[in-house]
Formats: sequence, C-alpha cells, structure tokens
Amino acid sequence: MNQRLGPPIQSDRTRSAQVVSYGQFLSHEVMETEIPPFPENDCCEKPQMDNIDFCFPLEIPSNDNVLPPGCLNFVRATPRMDADGVRQQINLATPFVDASTVYGSTQELNDILRVPYSYLLKTDNNLLPTPPGVNTCFDPVIPNRCPVAGDRRVSESPMLSVQHSVWLREHNRIATELHILNPHWNQETVFQEARKIIIAMLQQITYNDFLPTILGQTTMERFKLFSRDVNEGVFDDSYDPKVNPQILDSVNVAAHRYGHSQLTNNQNFADEGCNTVTINYLKDTFESPRLVQQNNGANIPFLARHLACSASNKLDNFIADGMRNFLLRLPEAPGSDIVARNIQRGREQGVSGYNIWRKICGLEPIKSFNKFGEFGNALKELYNEPDDVDLFIGAMLEKDPGFNVGPTFQCLLGMQYQLIKSGDRFWYERPCEIFSFTEAQLKSIKKNTRISKIFCRNLGIHRIQENMFFLPNRKGNNRILCDEIPDIDLSLWRSADVDRRENR
Repeated sequence: MNQRLGPPIQSDRTRSAQVVSYGQFLSHEVMETEIPPFPENDCCEKPQMDNIDFCFPLEIPSNDNVLPPGCLNFVRATPRMDADGVRQQINLATPFVDASTVYGSTQELNDILRVPYSYLLKTDNNLLPTPPGVNTCFDPVIPNRCPVAGDRRVSESPMLSVQHSVWLREHNRIATELHILNPHWNQETVFQEARKIIIAMLQQITYNDFLPTILGQTTMERFKLFSRDVNEGVFDDSYDPKVNPQILDSVNVAAHRYGHSQLTNNQNFADEGCNTVTINYLKDTFESPRLVQQNNGANIPFLARHLACSASNKLDNFIADGMRNFLLRLPEAPGSDIVARNIQRGREQGVSGYNIWRKICGLEPIKSFNKFGEFGNALKELYNEPDDVDLFIGAMLEKDPGFNVGPTFQCLLGMQYQLIKSGDRFWYERPCEIFSFTEAQLKSIKKNTRISKIFCRNLGIHRIQENMFFLPNRKGNNRILCDEIPDIDLSLWRSADVDRRENR
C-alpha cells in the first residue's frame, strides 16, 4: 500500500508547520491508546506472534524498497470488555480539551509534574523536567533522564516537545502573575486558577483558530464548533449531560491521523529572518529530546521559528519518507511504516470500512474503483471490492476544494469535536457556575488569546505572524513585532479583597 500510493510530496501554500505540530499535540490531548510495553511483547518472536489476543504483526514483502523483508512488530491495544461483551480499547487520556498534556490525566501524574506545595510546575532550568531514572526516550543529553510531561509521548519529535515546553512555561508565567496580583491566595488557589486559564486558552485556540484551518468554515458552522462571538454575548452554555464525549475509534485510528500527510522530512532551525540555518532530518529525531535539551534549551527559539515560518506538506494521501520508511528508527533496529501501522490499527480495533463511514456521514458510497481517479487501478490490485477499502486509505484519497481534509474526515472530526465540547461540564464559556469566569475575564480570553503571543512570551521570539497556523504573508498575516499582538489582561483576576485592603 505504501509503495502504490506514494511518494510525490507537495508543500502547502498557506499552512505552516505549526498546524501539524499543534494537531499532534491536540490528538495526544484527547487520546492515548494503552499499548503493552514493547520489550515484553515482541510479536515477531515465537510464541508471542501466535497469540492473537495480543499480537497482530505485519509481513514485510520481499520487494519493499527500504524495510528488510520479514516481520514488522505490531502489538495490539490493551483490551477491555464493554457492557455488551465486545472487546474495546482503553483511553489513558481524558477525552476533553482540558490540558491533560500539561497537567496529566491522573492525580498521581499531576503530583509528579508539580512543585510540592507550590503553584508552579516543575522545570529543569526552564526546560521540561527530567526526573532521574526515566528512560523512555532515545539519546537524551543526560543519560537515563528523559523529559516528562502530562503525556508520555512528549519526545516523539522535537516540535512536539516545543508545544509541551511553551504551555509549561505559560502556566508558570500566569501562576506567578496571579500570585503577585493576589498575594493572599494560597498556593492551591493560584495553581488551579492558572490551570483554568490555560484550559480556556487551549479551548479558545483549538475551536476558533486551529480546527477551522483543517475543517473549513462550512463544517465548523454545521457542527456548531465556533465559540460564541463576543459581539453577540460572551457566555454560551452548550453542555448536554446526555452526551458521551468519548473518542470514537474511527477518529482515533483514522480521522485524527490526517496530519501524517502534513509532516515534512525536516525539523529545521530558523533564524529571526525566517531563514533556515540548520537542517535536521525527521528520521533522526524520533523519541530524541537532544535538539530541545542541548545548550540549556537554546535551540527552542530556532525550532519555534521553523514552526511559524516553514510550510507543512499538503493535506493529501502522500506521506513523507521519514514517516513511511523510517518511523521510530533506532540505531539497533530498522524503522517502521506509519501507513501500514494506521491500517493495521484500524483493523485490529474492528473499525468499519470506508464506505460504511461515508454512509454514516450522509455521503454516497463509492461503488467503483474508477471513482478513486488515478489511484483506482492501484486499489483494484489491493482490494477485492470498494467496500473493502480501509477508512484511513479511502478518506485520505478524498479531495476538498478548500484544501481541507476530505468530506468523510470533516464529518468524523466535526462530530467528535462537537461531542467533546457539548459533553464538557467545565467548558470555558459556561455561565453561572462556581467555576465560571467573569464576563470581563472571558471576553479578554476570547478577544486576546493567540498561540503566536504565547510563543512570543515564552520562547524568546520577537517577530511573528499573528495567526501562526498560516504562513506569514502580506495579506493580513505578515510578521509583526510581538508587542503588536493583543494579550490577555490578567489584572481582571485581581481579587476585590486586594482592592479593599489597599484602600484602607
């Protein structure tokens, strides 16, 4: 499949690399399938490979251009049984956009990440913390000391580590400011209020800046995903206690993986003028925090400018070589193939085929391979019938006139993020709750939250485009000084108790 449907790659003319990196960060925010540890489950060895409850290895054909022929290890997701007796998967993340990537999904992990009896999150010289004995990555600067964050996949790529780093620093910045504004607040109050603001910022950015770049205006409006416009009122209560916000398997194994086509082969350094100064290859950076940790984090601004200045690849069915042939490659082992793994994960979890999901989404099923255009003949050799086409493959072949994801993924992602929003009792726009923001606070969050400003404040960047998900250009998104980008007014969190005390 990999060889038949690739490898021409084209750069996106409008979207930046940040849209890919944030998309990965967001997918980790709402979903982490529990997989048994690799060392105990090598499914290419006897007798494990015959245990169908835990193993589902792939055969690498003899004519593969890169991977050695034989077996590609594939461990099945840890199973659980639902109320109907059907095998299901375990999601280790919360399904909400609630900054679990920053704070963790459990109290135990939150305690590890937080400075004891403090409103701050732990850092190592303003970098992600690296507790002794953590060896979950490859090639750390300090042996056996890998970064930890709210999500264990923090080191999958340097760009993902940048996302984790910027939100860690933003929490500590906001918490410190709140402590100065309200010196009478205890440590827990400061921590939880800063956390609430971070969650609101993530929700604001996700639903009003990020999702429109991949779904388009029509899908956003169809599923009522936009937050309420401040000109129409600030608060909006879309919460429905009957909604189940859990992540759909079709989203986890297929729709959320659209971004694999947007990844480029490079994770470069860019200077203040947006010029590439160092080329780093994606295939050499998997699970390696070295680029982020080196020189006390001096590389982070260069990586961040690459995210802002460099184009992503187009949203299509073509996948960069670093993902198709060298995924998670280590010195002692060959890489893997993300396309093969995506297909296998969908089959392992029993996700229905492409045409079934087209019907669910109100789309006409594909009845002839000819409808797949130039890829029809290749699919005809790989599948017996159009109904056999896997969801990931079929949906990735769809074209959208607005260069967004295709209609099937628009439907699935739109539906999923609607469920996440309406199923969240603590959604940031909700009024009249003990956790609700004041009208002035919420208005400031909505009007002034920009991912570009967060990067400026925390990563030593001086010029950037206001909408970081799109490339800088002269049509309203040119690079400007960071001081020109609006900022949340944290003075609105100043307690009335402080004012009364100062006026005595």
